[in-house]
Amino acid sequence: MKQVAPSGQISPPAKPILYLPSDGLTKINESASLCFKGMADCREYFLRDGVFVKPRSSETEGLLLNQIDNHEFPSQLEYVFEVAKKGREKNGKVVTNFVNCDQKEAKVLLSCTDEMLRYSLPLRILAASPVIIERNGAPSVLQKGYHREEGGIYVINGFDIPSMTLAEAKERLLDLFADYVFVSPSDKSRAIAQLLSPALKLGNLLPGADFPLDVALADQSQGGKTHRMRFTALAYGEKAYALTKTRGGVGSLDEAVATGLIAGKLFILVDNVRGEIDSQILESILRGTGSISARVPYRKAVLAQTGRSVWQVTSNAAQFTVDLANRSIVTNHKKQPQAYKHKSKAGWGDQVYGYIREHQGEYLGAVHTIVGEWITRGKPRTDENRHNFRAWVQSLDYIVSEILELPKLMEDHDNAHRALSSPSHAWLRQIIIEAVKTHGRPCKIRAGEMGDIADCNAIPIPNLRNNLSADDDLRNKAIGKLLIPIFREAKTVKIENFHIERIEIARLPGCNHSGFEYRIS
Repeated sequence: MKQVAPSGQISPPAKPILYLPSDGLTKINESASLCFKGMADCREYFLRDGVFVKPRSSETEGLLLNQIDNHEFPSQLEYVFEVAKKGREKNGKVVTNFVNCDQKEAKVLLSCTDEMLRYSLPLRILAASPVIIERNGAPSVLQKGYHREEGGIYVINGFDIPSMTLAEAKERLLDLFADYVFVSPSDKSRAIAQLLSPALKLGNLLPGADFPLDVALADQSQGGKTHRMRFTALAYGEKAYALTKTRGGVGSLDEAVATGLIAGKLFILVDNVRGEIDSQILESILRGTGSISARVPYRKAVLAQTGRSVWQVTSNAAQFTVDLANRSIVTNHKKQPQAYKHKSKAGWGDQVYGYIREHQGEYLGAVHTIVGEWITRGKPRTDENRHNFRAWVQSLDYIVSEILELPKLMEDHDNAHRALSSPSHAWLRQIIIEAVKTHGRPCKIRAGEMGDIADCNAIPIPNLRNNLSADDDLRNKAIGKLLIPIFREAKTVKIENFHIERIEIARLPGCNHSGFEYRIS
């Protein structure tokens, strides 16, 4: 053990000395104060949700926060300090002994909550790339490093953001969607809004506002749902934390959601959902509770703030509760024909990801140009009231309609909302999509044919017990009851870009009631 006399007989260490607690010589609170003040001075260690964390970057997982517990704390101390303890020789002289901190001593320091709160740097959000904020009514960009503005922002990478005109920014972003087929013109507006939305989240440009769940629906696989989510994250230099929908127990969706939250991921994606979303934690987050108790294996529970991530869901056939659907913005995609030739400068498929990585500064510059224009105009809003999240919807509606001159944000959104929140509409949507695949359009089908489509494609009929064992007559009656409320108000309903007309047909032999036919156009 190396000792240094008070007179300093050897050269002082390059790093400051941290004296661990020692009876009668160094008090616990004194040691903790030096510890957390010194680590704050490094600007690499932060306090988030009452947990001491350090940002890390991984090729496979992207940017994330690592929770530092008493097992890892000793090694982290050595990056910052020369760790030592004061001791007393037989003659009473106080000397410095350079030592290794053990886990027990680390646990003592990490338990000093007052000192941790007093000196540690607060962290609201972790960003891979420069962040645009509002400063004195004007746009300002935060580059690499830690910034106390807006609750604490840590930017990992800094680079020059190219300046461009509003027209150039619009052209750059719209080109990403040149190869998409959207069900309605406003679906393109919603896609663009979701590409701009993370900038508002990062810069805290809508403080206290709820941000909706970004839901991508498609008529079939390879319709561009996950593709859009991935390149949205890439424009910000991020990689989405992808979750798999599972039920209960170890590895459940709840546990995966908690892991993504604690890891500080900006984008959290629940990919390819079919049927109900069954995560209580995710439901709580999207209801705007503000914070939840999140726990991952071998760590203590954390009261995690829930408004700092962008939540994404993709699906061909999801079923939401009414409450969850009300907290969502749905963008409806359609698959391009097989022989389609792409138009976007970025290409299509996986080559888009490489192109965006190579030109990320330009895409981020386009986002900053558009958001900066909105800030300069005073962050105006429209009077759009067709969604629960007024602040977000009215702000993005102004940006897409007034700055980008695109269709209004919420036009035709009610059709997609019904397909998510109403089990009968969701079921009919799946049946219509499969019918059109087989018969083309226009086409005509009856309840019995709908039942056959449901059986062939394993589409459960809502409110029909024992779907697999029900006979055809019972199944068809259940379908008839399912369709009655849909067509109660009008003979024709619209689901996505399908028009379904219910037509009464002649009474069939042996039946004491009329039948119905459904024409799809």
